[in-house]
Amino acid sequence: MEKENPKVTKLTKTFKIANMKTGHSVNSSSSHSIIIVKNPVDYSSIQSDSEDGYNWDGFLLTQKQEKLRYLSAMIDSQYSDLSILIRETLKKLNLVDLDYTDLSVDHQSVCDVPGIELTQNCTDYKIDAIKFNDFLEAYMSENVFVVGGNDNSPEDAPDVDGTPVSFSDLSISKNGNTICLFDKSSGTRVTLSENDEIKLDYPMLLDLKITDYCAISTCAAACYQNSTTDGKHCDMKYIQELSYFIKEAKVFEIAIGGGEPTQHPYFDKIVSLLSQHTNVNFTTRNKEFLIDNYLKKKNPIYEKVGFALSIDSISDLVFLSQFKNCRKGLVNAQYIVGQNNEEFLKRLITKAYELDLNLILLGWKNVGRGNTRTPFEIKDPYKHILKYKGRANISVDTAFFERYGHEVIPNRIKITEEGVYSSYIDCIEKKLYKSSYHLEQSKDFSNPSKVDNFFDYSTIEKKTLNVIY
Repeated sequence: MEKENPKVTKLTKTFKIANMKTGHSVNSSSSHSIIIVKNPVDYSSIQSDSEDGYNWDGFLLTQKQEKLRYLSAMIDSQYSDLSILIRETLKKLNLVDLDYTDLSVDHQSVCDVPGIELTQNCTDYKIDAIKFNDFLEAYMSENVFVVGGNDNSPEDAPDVDGTPVSFSDLSISKNGNTICLFDKSSGTRVTLSENDEIKLDYPMLLDLKITDYCAISTCAAACYQNSTTDGKHCDMKYIQELSYFIKEAKVFEIAIGGGEPTQHPYFDKIVSLLSQHTNVNFTTRNKEFLIDNYLKKKNPIYEKVGFALSIDSISDLVFLSQFKNCRKGLVNAQYIVGQNNEEFLKRLITKAYELDLNLILLGWKNVGRGNTRTPFEIKDPYKHILKYKGRANISVDTAFFERYGHEVIPNRIKITEEGVYSSYIDCIEKKLYKSSYHLEQSKDFSNPSKVDNFFDYSTIEKKTLNVIY
C-alpha cells in the first residue's frame, strides 16, 4: 500500500526581493537601477551545450521539465550511490517523480537539497517531506530560474534582461531582518526580506566626506557641498578608527566624496586602508589624477577601485571613454540633471550609449550652491532614459526620484528612501547623517568603535521600504 502524502505544514520562511541594485555606488546619495521587469514567459531555457550535463557551458533553465531534469542530475551528483533509492522514495511519497539521468553537474553547482539528509557515514539517508515539499514548491515556481555555467569567465554566462548573471565574487550576510547578496565584481546587490519593513543593523553603503577642500572650479556653480580652497581635510586617525567599524559591520561599499577627495593629502592611504575591508569607489572632477593613476603609471592601489567623473559636457564623456577598459563596470559618468536643458540631456544619454559608458543621473540638490541658482526645467527625463534601457547602463540616485517621481513607469521600479540602506558620514565634523543632502538631523559619530547597533544609535529614521510590484 502506497504511503499517503503527509500533511504539509509551512515551517520555512518565505523571502522576497525587497530591493535590487545593479552597478557600483559611487555617488553621494543612494543609487538605484531602473529595472524593467519582464514576464517570465518571455524567457526560454538555454540548454547546456555539453551533452554530458551541466558543467562548463552557461545555461538558463526556466521550464519546469528542464528544472526537474537538473534537480535529478544534482541528486545523482550529490548523493552518488544512494541517488536511485532517494528518487524512488520521493516518488513513493508523491513528492516528485524524477527519471534516472547520467548527466553530471559541475562540483561548484552541487548543493545539499533541503529535506534530504545523509547519515554521518553516508551509508543511509532520511527525507523530511515537509522541508522537501517547501523547497520543491519554491523551486518549481515560474519566477525561479536556474542559472549556471563557467564562473571563471563572466562574459560566457547567460544574461537576464541584458544583464550578465555573474556572482563570481559573492558576499552573503544576514543584516537585521534581511539577507543581503552582493557581487563585488559587478556591484549587483539583492536584498531579500520577509516583509516590506526593512530593519538593518548596519548600512550596506557608507558615503564618506573626507574633505571640504576643492581647487577645481569647473563644477563650482552646481556644488551642493559648497566646497572651496578654504575647506578642511579629515584626519587620518579618524579614518583608521572608522575602518574598524566598517570591517566589523561588513559594509559592502564605500563611496568617497568631498570636496575634491583626490586632493586630500592622504588620499592614497585612505583608499588603501578602506580597500582592505570593503569595496571602495569615489567621485572626482580631477582629470589629471585619473590620467596619472589609471592610464600612465596604473597605480596598483586603484586597480580594483571604481570612480565616477562629474561631467557637464559631451567632451567629458569622450574623455572618460579612454578609461572604460581599465576597470569595466567601475568607470562611470555622473551628471546632475538640470545643469543644462532637456535637449542636452537627450544628447548626453545618446552619446553615453554610443560610447558604451555607465551613466549615473543625479537629481538637483537644493543645498549649498545648488540653492543659489535655478536648474533648467526637465519635463520628462524618462523618455530619454528608456529609449536606450536594456542597451545602456543608466542609473539614477534617490534625489532624482524625489524630483521627478516614479509614477511614470508604474509597477516597474523598486526604490528606497535615503537612510534605509545607506548613511552619510562627514569625516571632518565626525557626524552622521541620513544622506549628504538631508542635513536636518545629525548625530555625533566621533567614536565609531563604541557603536553597538548603528541605526538605534543614530537619529536616522528607519523608514518603510517603498516597493512597487
